[in-house]
Amino acid sequence: MSEFKDWFDSIPFFTRYWLTFTIVVSLVGRFGIINYYNLVLDYYPFVHRFQILMDPMVLSVLYVWCQLNKEVIVSFWFGTRFKAMYLPWVLLGFNMIISGGGMMELLGILIGHLAFFLLFKYPQEFGGPALLTPPPFLKRLFPDTRYMGGFGAAPQTRVAPGNVFGRHNWGRGQALGGN
Repeated sequence: MSEFKDWFDSIPFFTRYWLTFTIVVSLVGRFGIINYYNLVLDYYPFVHRFQILMDPMVLSVLYVWCQLNKEVIVSFWFGTRFKAMYLPWVLLGFNMIISGGGMMELLGILIGHLAFFLLFKYPQEFGGPALLTPPPFLKRLFPDTRYMGGFGAAPQTRVAPGNVFGRHNWGRGQALGGN
C-alpha cells in the first residue's frame, strides 16, 4: 500500500484529483447513487451550445503537447507507432476517413498552432512579448513544473561480453550425421 500511496502522491496535482474524480464518479454511477442519464453527454447541449467546441479545444491542447514532445513515440490503433508531432494530423485524417468530417479537428489544429506560436515560438525565437499568458490564479493552482515520472526507469539490457548479438557464446557445436 505504501508503494501505491507514494505513486499517488507523486502524480501532479491536477492529474491526481482528476483521476480520483473519475473513479469516484464512475463508482457512484455504477452503484446507482446518481442516475446514469446525468453522466451522459446530451445531444441538444452538445450541438446547440458551448459543448460543440470541446473537440477543437481538446485537439488544440493535444497539438501543443505534441509540439513540445515532438520526438516522443506514440501508439495509435493496432500498434501503429510514430512521432508525436504527427498525431494531430493522423487524427485529422482518421476522422476524415471514418466520419467524413474533419473541420472541427482542423480548427483545433489551427487554434493549437496559434497558441503554440504565441506561447513559445514568438517570445523565445523572435524575442517578442508573451502575448498569451495564463491568469495568476491559474499559475498558483498549476505551477510551471515539468513532471516526468512513472514507476521508475526500465532496466537496461545486458550484452554478453564478446558477443554483439547479446546471446550466449555456445561454441561451434557438433554437426549431425558425422562420425
